[in-house]
Amino acid sequence: MFLTDVSLTPSMTDLPGGAALQQIANGLASWALIGTLIALLLGALLWAIGSHTQNAHQSMAGRRAVLTALVAAVLIGAAPELIKTGVGIFVPGTPMANTIGIDTMKGTKNLDALKRDLIAAGYKGEKIVVLAASNFPAINAEAEVAGDLLKKLGFNVDYQSLDWGTVVQRRASKQPIDKGGWNIFFTLLGGTGNVTPATAIALKSDGNGWFGWPTDPVMDQARLSWFDAPDLAGQQAACRAMQTEFFKNPLYAPLGMYFQPTAFYSYLQDIPEGYPQFYRTRRT
Repeated sequence: MFLTDVSLTPSMTDLPGGAALQQIANGLASWALIGTLIALLLGALLWAIGSHTQNAHQSMAGRRAVLTALVAAVLIGAAPELIKTGVGIFVPGTPMANTIGIDTMKGTKNLDALKRDLIAAGYKGEKIVVLAASNFPAINAEAEVAGDLLKKLGFNVDYQSLDWGTVVQRRASKQPIDKGGWNIFFTLLGGTGNVTPATAIALKSDGNGWFGWPTDPVMDQARLSWFDAPDLAGQQAACRAMQTEFFKNPLYAPLGMYFQPTAFYSYLQDIPEGYPQFYRTRRT
């Protein structure tokens, strides 16, 4: 294996942000690519998950105010070409994706107006516990930006900087915040897990779903109707109904999506797309 075997020629047509990646690659010596991320091109949805078991976020209007503000503020990454905002509940470009309600996240950036929306929604200064994974760089960036914004919106924020393992442990608690509960945590999920209602774990809304445990009968009925749809058109109609309800009563804040570029040695062939499962990969 020699450093000269590393390819510095990313595809300009297959990779979103390819031009930016080429500029990055052109400035790297071969040795630097040894540290390249071992992963295939994936879209990751960045989510701010709010606990629906705590009073502070029970109002739909309040969640919409937070959604508008967070999405306007959070930007992850250094190359804009590799980042996509205005993301709904399914990965853009996949069969179930649609643009219904996306403009909700392009709302006012006037913090005073958003503060008024929050007060009108019934917020009275209750403490908001934010769990931030300080040892997970991408998630920590989300938490720092959003935590600061929540304070500017008028929230009484208890920002808890923890390691990711502790966040995972704490987010499982349904207890009140004075007994270890929480209001918001941040995470990201691989885009391949958010292409259908069958795999989108945060969309189950019967009160017994993923962390946050939202309850929304309209959303859950639309989700279940997807499984009974007779064809693609029926499935897409169910997903449009889901996204319509989502932006009326947000289950979480979809902060955006980024693409993760990867470099491979040029002698590797037949690398599967998707998750890094190298069962067909071979050397030439």
